[in-house]
Amino acid sequence: MRVHELRLLETEPFARGEEYGRALAEQVRANAARYLWAFGELGVAAETVRRVAEESFEALEAWAPTQADELRGLAAGSGASLADLAALTARTEVLAYAPHEALECSTVVRLDATGPSGVQTWDWHAELVPDAVLLSATVGDRQVRTFAETGMLGKIGTAGRLSLFLNILSHESDARGQGVPVHAVARRILEEADTVEQAVAIAESASLSASTVLTVLEAPSAAKPEGDAASIELSPAGVALVRAEGGLLAHTNHFLDPTLAAGDAASTQSTTDVRLAHLRAVGPGVVAARSATELAQAMCGDGGANAPVCMRPADSPYLADRWETLITIAMVPGTGELHWQTGTPAEVTDAEFRVFGG
Repeated sequence: MRVHELRLLETEPFARGEEYGRALAEQVRANAARYLWAFGELGVAAETVRRVAEESFEALEAWAPTQADELRGLAAGSGASLADLAALTARTEVLAYAPHEALECSTVVRLDATGPSGVQTWDWHAELVPDAVLLSATVGDRQVRTFAETGMLGKIGTAGRLSLFLNILSHESDARGQGVPVHAVARRILEEADTVEQAVAIAESASLSASTVLTVLEAPSAAKPEGDAASIELSPAGVALVRAEGGLLAHTNHFLDPTLAAGDAASTQSTTDVRLAHLRAVGPGVVAARSATELAQAMCGDGGANAPVCMRPADSPYLADRWETLITIAMVPGTGELHWQTGTPAEVTDAEFRVFGG
C-alpha cells in the first residue's frame, strides 16, 4: 500500500476538497470505482449502494454541511462523481447490508500519570487500497491530521488535544433508515472536540445507520492532569462509553457495553474475541511501553509476527476472506503526530516508524 502524505493549504471546505482532488485525482477516481466493484463482490446490490449513498449524503449535509461541501470540492477537483464519493464516504453504511460482515482492526491504549498513548492496526482488503492518504488540513483554528482511504475525508487521526482510533462493529439495529456516515462522525470529532465529553456529545448528536467504535485519547490538562481515554461505541440503538481498567483500554470488533452487546452482530468468523483476549494478556507490556515503537511491539507480545493482531490474508478466491494488516498507527494526543508504518506492529522499528505532523 502506497501512503501519500498530503498537506492542504486551502482553508475553505470546497476549496480544500478541490485541492485534495487535484493532488490525487487518479487515485481518488480509481478508489471510488474499486469500492463500487467491492460492494458487489461482498453481496450488496447496486441499487442498495446508490440508495444508501444518497441517504447518507443527505444526512451528512444536514449534520455536517462543511463536510458535504468538501466532498463536492473533492469531486470537482478529481473528476470523480459526487455519487461515487458519497458511496465511498458511506462505505461502512453500505457494508451494513453485506452478508459478509467486516472483521477489521485492533486498538490498545495505555494510561498512566504521563497521559495516554495508543496504537491501532488497520486490517482490510489489500486490493481495495493500493493507495491511501495521510491528510493535514487547517479546519478553523486547528490542524487536523488523519489517515484514510484515498477519496475519504477522515478515519484515524489527531487534532487539538485529542487523538482518535476507529474499529468497525456490527449491531442488529444496523442497516435501518437513514444515517450520518460514521467516518464523518470521526472527522467532526477531530474538527471540534478537545475532551472525551465533547467527543461523546458529537457522537450522540448524529443519527446513525451503522455501528463503529471510536477510541479517543485526551491530552493532559490542568483539569485532567493524567489526561483521559475512552472507547465510544456507536450504533443506531444508542451510544455507550467503555473505560480503561488497570491503565489499559483495548477494543476489537464486538461491543463491550453490556446493553449494546445484547444486540451484537459480529460475524462468527471474526477473531475479535481472540484478539481482545490477546490485547488484555499483553496489557502489562503495553502499559510499560515508553515510546511509539515499544507500544507497537508490546501489542504483539511474545507472539511477535504470529500474534493474532497481525492479520495475514487467507488463501481464498473470495474477497471477503482476504484480510491483512495494512498499516500500524500510534499516537500521543496533543503532539499533532501520527507514527505510522505499513504492515503489522511486529514489523515496526525505530528506524522505519515514520512521523506525520508535529
